[in-house]
Amino acid sequence: IRDRNEKTTIRVSVATNGVEDDDDSALLSMSSDGRFILMCSYAKNLDPDSLDRRRGGCGLYLHDRQVSKTSWVSIPPERFRNDRADVEQGAMTDDGRLVSFAMRGVAVVVDTKRGSATELVAAQYVKAALISPKGRFLAVGLDSRDSLDLVLTPLNGGSTVKVAESVESFRFSLDEQFLTFDSKSSDVVANDTNRHRDVFMLDLATRKAERVSVTEAGRQSTGNSSAPSVSADGRYVTFTSDAVDLVGGDTNQRSDAFVRDRIAGTTKRVNLSYNGLQSAGVTEVSISGDGRTIVFAGDGRNYVNNGPQLSLYATNRP
Repeated sequence: IRDRNEKTTIRVSVATNGVEDDDDSALLSMSSDGRFILMCSYAKNLDPDSLDRRRGGCGLYLHDRQVSKTSWVSIPPERFRNDRADVEQGAMTDDGRLVSFAMRGVAVVVDTKRGSATELVAAQYVKAALISPKGRFLAVGLDSRDSLDLVLTPLNGGSTVKVAESVESFRFSLDEQFLTFDSKSSDVVANDTNRHRDVFMLDLATRKAERVSVTEAGRQSTGNSSAPSVSADGRYVTFTSDAVDLVGGDTNQRSDAFVRDRIAGTTKRVNLSYNGLQSAGVTEVSISGDGRTIVFAGDGRNYVNNGPQLSLYATNRP
């Protein structure tokens, strides 16, 4: 992880004794205070208790930076203990207490303090299971050919509800008031006639959805939008889009990063070069909890003066 204030970069894919991982690792999420890191790793030396270490699969590990401890947390249900079953996706609550993932078509929630796993069986094959930051909800992606059917399950009681079809990605806001997602379905909101993938936000209290991949005039776009990220309070939503009409002057014919201010009703393009020109496009985008900083992966060399061709960039919200 990179500390932009201290201008330092540290490796977090390490064992409790500080030894670096001996195979590929990927960061999945980080708590809002930067203490807990959830990663997926093929390493065999991060935790001696890991069953994935012995089975050769990709396992989930929780690194606590405060106490410099790394623990294996993709604990499978009892019936999968002897199988080589890679985890799919992975998420954690903001306090690192609960971890969710998909395995063998079911959703699993692990209590990292107790070391226990709870299996949640769905009607369809589960491809993704995302627990909300405070542990009140579980968003589940059910396998539906080339995309997902998104359903929402309250973990403290209540009925499971279907949110949308044809979904690729989804994410909760830190305050648990909103669930953002993309969908190609035309029935999430009224008057969706563009036949493209859009980005939406569901208010978990009112269960009302709104489309956020729209122009400043509130009109639907003529391209596909996806990969949403949301600020802690749900005001700002970032996403990628190949639409050319979300903002004026978009002529680069590339997928760009945008931020929607739901309160002010504005849509801005994020990935402009250091001298304010449009660039060669982006692949990913994410916004900080306070909504001030946006990070994106770009394939253009004009984001910074003499910058690399492909790298991560951070910028202030426009």
